[in-house]
Amino acid sequence: MKKIRQFYLLLMVSLLMFGSLTVPAYAEEVQGKELNVNGEGSGYKIVIPNFVENKKVQTKDSNGKTVQVDVIVIERPTPNKRDDYLIFNVVKTGSDKSYAVDALSKTFSGDELDSFHGGFVNNQVSFEIGLNKTTKEMKDFPKDTVFDFNFSTSDPDWNTVFTSKGLYFMLVEPGTKPSNGDAADSANQGGGTTTRNEGTSAAVTANPASSKVVVDGKVVAFQAYNIGGSNYFKLRDLAMAVNGSGKQFQIGWDDVHKAIQLSNNKAYTSDGTELAVSGISKPQSAKSGSSKIFIDGKEVQLTAYSIGGYNYFKLRDIAKEIDFNVTWDVKNNSIGIDTTSAYSEPN
Repeated sequence: MKKIRQFYLLLMVSLLMFGSLTVPAYAEEVQGKELNVNGEGSGYKIVIPNFVENKKVQTKDSNGKTVQVDVIVIERPTPNKRDDYLIFNVVKTGSDKSYAVDALSKTFSGDELDSFHGGFVNNQVSFEIGLNKTTKEMKDFPKDTVFDFNFSTSDPDWNTVFTSKGLYFMLVEPGTKPSNGDAADSANQGGGTTTRNEGTSAAVTANPASSKVVVDGKVVAFQAYNIGGSNYFKLRDLAMAVNGSGKQFQIGWDDVHKAIQLSNNKAYTSDGTELAVSGISKPQSAKSGSSKIFIDGKEVQLTAYSIGGYNYFKLRDIAKEIDFNVTWDVKNNSIGIDTTSAYSEPN
């Protein structure tokens, strides 16, 4: 009996050690409203891609009591290929020893939705919830539902380092305008977060791209959009598609400049989210943004839009900076990406 107990003890220790080495890490670059969590100087902020406004609402707590809550209003996100919903990116701006983000997402009234655990990658992690694990989709919740998306961080020994406060959310339909005038004027979020004005612009329509995409002679499926006659792609999708070619590039996070960093002629490291095609066929709402981008240490300007919680960048802007050619085949309705030739402006 003693040997059996020792065996099970050894097995449990081994599982715990293995689990500590397999922290899931998802860090899709997003742009949007930045909020300092628990006030400035806390060492943490979140970046919300579909931010609409801050407002006060009345809701019921777990005891059925009506209370007034400060909420962050966002456009309802769409699920990714894992059937998860991206809510925001957690960005660590301080120097503590946080290693991972943990959360138990729930409604303000106490109904549990999903647990989350994600490791920091370049000081950020994408906070996602998987409502596919419940009987509901995001669209099935009543429009006045308040969600509790607070989180905590831990060090490599699983000790709690930081706990957020006041991250309560409400969801609205894509394209909904702020009810309090200009969302950029919402300077304070009562639960301990403050917003920074990143600028706002009217939403535009993004049509799912119908064109075939051929990369160096091979057809590659992308989730891409057409806005105003130009095609927009995710950076990670393009990095994966050209990886191994003479125009490959790595994507990382520049903590000094708080910016996305692209490195030419370096192999791309996959995070498992690339080249996922959702099958969305209806037009989507898109909001322009101003993500700071550096390529080999030099800041560049790329036209970008936030669509469904993800950044999409103008293909020709990326092609020009990375220096690969883009062609258009009218007869076959196809976009060509050629890494063997330099970028040239269309005729």
